[in-house]
Amino acid sequence: MKKKHKKKDDSDSDAPEAEAEESEDEDAPEAEAEESEDEDTPEAEAEESEDEDTPEAEAEESEDEDTPEAKAEESEDEGAPEAEAEESEDEDTPEAEAEESEDEDAPEAEAEESEDEDAPEAEAEESEDEDTPEAEAETVKD
Repeated sequence: MKKKHKKKDDSDSDAPEAEAEESEDEDAPEAEAEESEDEDTPEAEAEESEDEDTPEAEAEESEDEDTPEAKAEESEDEGAPEAEAEESEDEDTPEAEAEESEDEDAPEAEAEESEDEDAPEAEAEESEDEDTPEAEAETVKD
């Protein structure tokens, strides 16, 4: 039996009489006995066992979940070598990585970027516009 510890205040619900009534409803040996009859008696446990834990029930469960066929289906959907192989074909194959590399990190892509931004030609063009004596002279005229 558990005792309830409540803060004392002036409300009626915490009065000793109210606690005694509560106790009679919930924690009394009679109430616990009734609960026990419903849930924990050998008969109730046996019924529960018949529904859930009997070899027949476990076998049915096993047929649904753990059979090689069910595992194969699960495996095909989630982590099967076939599914992983398909994923791998799309993402991680050397061909896919090469394509990705061509788009992002390939020397050709870097060279193109470099031509636009950092190549000597681009720097020379920039230099012609801004830092040449002619451009500086134009700036001075303005």
